[in-house]
Amino acid sequence: MKRIALEEHFMAPGFEPYWLKTVEDVEPARYAQVLARLKDFGEQRLAAMDTSGIGMAVLSLAGPGVQIEPDKAKATKLARQGNDFLATQMQKKPDRYLGFAHLAVQDAKAAADELERCVRDLKFSGAMINGHTNGQYLDHPDTYPLWERAEALGVPLYLHPADPVTPMPALDGYRGLKRATWEWTVETGTHALRIVFSGLFDRFPKAKLALGHLGETLPYQLWRFDSRAQL
Repeated sequence: MKRIALEEHFMAPGFEPYWLKTVEDVEPARYAQVLARLKDFGEQRLAAMDTSGIGMAVLSLAGPGVQIEPDKAKATKLARQGNDFLATQMQKKPDRYLGFAHLAVQDAKAAADELERCVRDLKFSGAMINGHTNGQYLDHPDTYPLWERAEALGVPLYLHPADPVTPMPALDGYRGLKRATWEWTVETGTHALRIVFSGLFDRFPKAKLALGHLGETLPYQLWRFDSRAQL
């Protein structure tokens, strides 16, 4: 059975400076190797998919992308450019590549419009949101226009890990637990719980939130969440 991979990253022109902030401690040779793989949409990526039994890959920009850009207008413009770039790559291999939109959540109305353009015109499958946007989480009322549009379109918002607003003090001195090892899981799981406990899904009951990495450990805590939420 062929698999559909949901978190398959790529790099678009002009976005490397944003991505660099999450891999600044990677040694240069490995950095160059990973970057080359992210930029490849041809035989190398397809061969890796075939080896793993992946029939379709939903491609998404390597984060955090423009979600850390302080200039709203610049973020919105670059997000559109990145989505157009991905659409071009998808058109070359429509039987292998799908896409998640990259959005400048700083301007939720513009992000909603871009999501609709990507879904209706570019045939994207939804959007990937790289955690908080300059400290603002997706439970904030300012993001409601994006949730409303995603609900109307019937597409998911895939919540991808990001560095926390403030590094976790409990991990001080333990570099091996930073970021992908544990810190991102705690940050992303907490972000998802904020969305659930905020009542956002009462406001948008048909909205879809997607989590990777085995649900960021949340499925293993469902009994605890349910029991505490009733108090």
